[in-house]
Amino acid sequence: MNKFIIAAMAALFSANSFAAIALSGEYTGTLNDSGVYTQDLATTLVGSSAAGAVTVTLDETMAVDDLYVESTLAGVKFKLGDWSGTGC
Repeated sequence: MNKFIIAAMAALFSANSFAAIALSGEYTGTLNDSGVYTQDLATTLVGSSAAGAVTVTLDETMAVDDLYVESTLAGVKFKLGDWSGTGC
Protein backbone atom coordinates (compact mmCIF):
# COMPACT_ATOMS: atom_id res chain seq x y z
CA MET A 1 0.00 0.00 0.00
CA ASN A 2 2.83 2.43 0.79
CA LYS A 3 4.27 1.94 -2.71
CA PHE A 4 0.90 2.90 -4.20
CA ILE A 5 0.77 6.09 -2.11
CA ILE A 6 4.30 7.05 -3.11
CA ALA A 7 3.62 6.36 -6.80
CA ALA A 8 0.39 8.36 -6.76
CA MET A 9 2.05 11.32 -5.05
CA ALA A 10 5.03 11.21 -7.46
CA ALA A 11 2.73 11.12 -10.51
CA LEU A 12 0.72 14.03 -9.19
CA PHE A 13 3.72 16.20 -8.37
CA SER A 14 5.56 15.42 -11.62
CA ALA A 15 2.59 16.78 -13.57
CA ASN A 16 3.14 20.25 -12.15
CA SER A 17 6.05 21.93 -10.41
CA PHE A 18 3.60 23.93 -8.28
CA ALA A 19 2.20 21.50 -5.75
CA ALA A 20 0.88 21.88 -2.24
CA ILE A 21 0.73 19.55 0.72
CA ALA A 22 -1.83 19.99 3.49
CA LEU A 23 -1.80 18.08 6.76
CA SER A 24 -4.73 18.19 9.15
CA GLY A 25 -6.09 16.12 11.96
CA GLU A 26 -8.99 15.60 14.30
CA TYR A 27 -8.60 14.38 17.86
CA THR A 28 -11.45 13.32 20.10
CA GLY A 29 -11.04 12.29 23.72
CA THR A 30 -13.85 11.12 25.96
CA LEU A 31 -13.87 10.53 29.71
CA ASN A 32 -16.95 8.65 30.88
CA ASP A 33 -18.49 8.72 34.37
CA SER A 34 -16.56 5.55 35.31
CA GLY A 35 -13.25 7.31 34.70
CA VAL A 36 -12.45 5.46 31.46
CA TYR A 37 -10.75 7.63 28.85
CA THR A 38 -11.02 6.76 25.15
CA GLN A 39 -9.48 8.59 22.23
CA ASP A 40 -9.70 8.75 18.47
CA LEU A 41 -7.29 10.44 16.05
CA ALA A 42 -7.72 10.89 12.30
CA THR A 43 -4.91 12.48 10.27
CA THR A 44 -5.48 13.62 6.69
CA LEU A 45 -2.71 14.31 4.17
CA VAL A 46 -3.61 15.98 0.87
CA GLY A 47 -1.12 16.52 -1.93
CA SER A 48 -2.52 18.71 -4.69
CA SER A 49 -1.53 20.42 -7.91
CA ALA A 50 -3.29 21.78 -10.96
CA ALA A 51 -3.59 18.20 -12.25
CA GLY A 52 -5.51 16.89 -9.23
CA ALA A 53 -5.10 15.71 -5.67
CA VAL A 54 -4.20 12.63 -3.64
CA THR A 55 -5.88 12.27 -0.23
CA VAL A 56 -4.86 9.81 2.48
CA THR A 57 -6.59 9.49 5.87
CA LEU A 58 -4.82 7.60 8.66
CA ASP A 59 -6.18 6.45 12.02
CA GLU A 60 -4.37 6.56 15.38
CA THR A 61 -2.50 3.32 14.58
CA MET A 62 -1.32 4.86 11.26
CA ALA A 63 -3.45 2.41 9.28
CA VAL A 64 -4.94 3.77 6.05
CA ASP A 65 -8.65 4.44 6.54
CA ASP A 66 -9.22 6.23 3.25
CA LEU A 67 -7.22 6.75 0.05
CA TYR A 68 -8.32 8.34 -3.20
CA VAL A 69 -7.11 10.35 -6.18
CA GLU A 70 -9.09 13.20 -7.74
CA SER A 71 -8.45 14.64 -11.18
CA THR A 72 -10.26 16.50 -13.94
CA LEU A 73 -10.03 15.46 -17.58
CA ALA A 74 -11.84 17.38 -20.33
CA GLY A 75 -14.13 18.98 -17.77
CA VAL A 76 -15.07 15.66 -16.13
CA LYS A 77 -14.05 15.19 -12.51
CA PHE A 78 -12.77 11.71 -11.55
CA LYS A 79 -12.46 10.34 -8.03
CA LEU A 80 -10.70 6.96 -7.86
CA GLY A 81 -9.95 4.87 -4.81
CA ASP A 82 -11.57 3.99 -1.52
CA TRP A 83 -13.41 7.04 -0.19
CA SER A 84 -16.16 5.09 1.55
CA GLY A 85 -14.35 4.99 4.89
CA THR A 86 -14.26 1.18 4.83
CA GLY A 87 -10.46 1.06 4.59
CA CYS A 88 -8.14 0.05 1.82
